[in-house]
Amino acid sequence: MGCVNCSFLFYKGIYRQLCGFIVLIFFLLLPHHSFGKNSEKKSKRYIDKKNNKEGVDWIRGEVYSSAKIVLPLLNHPENRSWKNFSSIAEAREAARLQAKEKAEIRLTSLIYELRLNSYLRISELLQKDQHFLKRMSSLPSRFIIAERRTGEGYVILTLRMPFLGAKGLYSLLLHQGYASEEPPEIEHSSPPDSISSLIFDLRHLKDFQPSLTPSIYTRQGRKIYSPEIAGRQCTVQTGMVSYRTSLEKAQDDKRAGNHPYYSFALGLAGPGRSSFSLQDSDSQRILGSISGRNTLKQCKIFLLIQ
Repeated sequence: MGCVNCSFLFYKGIYRQLCGFIVLIFFLLLPHHSFGKNSEKKSKRYIDKKNNKEGVDWIRGEVYSSAKIVLPLLNHPENRSWKNFSSIAEAREAARLQAKEKAEIRLTSLIYELRLNSYLRISELLQKDQHFLKRMSSLPSRFIIAERRTGEGYVILTLRMPFLGAKGLYSLLLHQGYASEEPPEIEHSSPPDSISSLIFDLRHLKDFQPSLTPSIYTRQGRKIYSPEIAGRQCTVQTGMVSYRTSLEKAQDDKRAGNHPYYSFALGLAGPGRSSFSLQDSDSQRILGSISGRNTLKQCKIFLLIQ
């Protein structure tokens, strides 16, 4: 009987250890999974996501939208909005056309809502500038089909509009004002080192809102960077600024060069919170050297955001 009790206690001890081990593994995995979700959400604050179907990715530099269309039942008397199709291939093709039209409408609406700067959205510029309105009439022809997917009874089509390139959004934004001014020049007390690019950290400015054409100011409010200073060619090819999520990712870009100048933004400027100001020492350092002013004209500017 004593041996039986010993065996029972032995297996009971093993059982308790096993249960404890399972519980430990559960709690180790649960926080990791939970924190993973939170960190993923935090790391994607740079994506203005309206829903799972559309959004703006400021890091990749694109706007995207998708649409899903359910295929109709073939030769069904209740298909009032669809003509009766003789084959599934015809039904799918019609669904693709509908999905494309729906995605185009969504994507156009999303582009109109984009922030140009701290004062304007694209929709507001369309109301003010007839030339821009005319240029934007070609917008749907520039959309790129990023994905076509056919499933069991449905069709999904995703469109994207890149910011960069000859058919990108920046090419439509160009006007005579671009590259029409020189960056302001100020004296610097000591011979400045060479600057190959500018990296401004805005991750501590939680209210910062990414935009297509942000401006940069001195602490006193003097504008030192805007579309009037940015080069036309670099604006189309690389954008007025490039958004990154870490210093390492900015430095890894070949445009950063061997001597990037890194500093923290001082504060936000403008009602839309899309522009920012610099410390006096940073403004003097950048504007007091030829290489610093050239980085502005060459759009070699990286903004670190979350």
